[in-house]
Amino acid sequence: MSALAAPLGNLKAPRLVPKQFHRAFAHTLAEASAIAAFERYVLPAPRRVVLQTTFAYFNPNAPTIVKFHNDSRAPLLLVAGGKDCLASSSMVAANFALYRESKAATDYKEYPSQDHLSFLQDLKVADYVLGWALYSANGQN
Repeated sequence: MSALAAPLGNLKAPRLVPKQFHRAFAHTLAEASAIAAFERYVLPAPRRVVLQTTFAYFNPNAPTIVKFHNDSRAPLLLVAGGKDCLASSSMVAANFALYRESKAATDYKEYPSQDHLSFLQDLKVADYVLGWALYSANGQN
């Protein structure tokens, strides 16, 4: 992780390099397409957020702690991609199982041919997510 590779005194926001982006987010794209996506989508991440997330396991009061059993949270849709190597479908499904124990509405949808980046580029995924959100916002589930 690039945030940890730099000295902690360096306050410059960490940023992925094209090779890291291609491997993590766009591994199903050709190199030229991955570089174009990198240039379009990648922004520096605030160092504080990256470090809080990295070290959350060691801090029981970390702001990144997830409360799976929160019955008063908003409806949640977890979407997984079968070719996603950053957030594998098995990991998303495991999170779904944890969130499902809450009384709040929780749904899961998997797209076997999608990777992490292709969710941004596929209209069928966007249409499904938007339809789900509108349906949930109207109090139907």
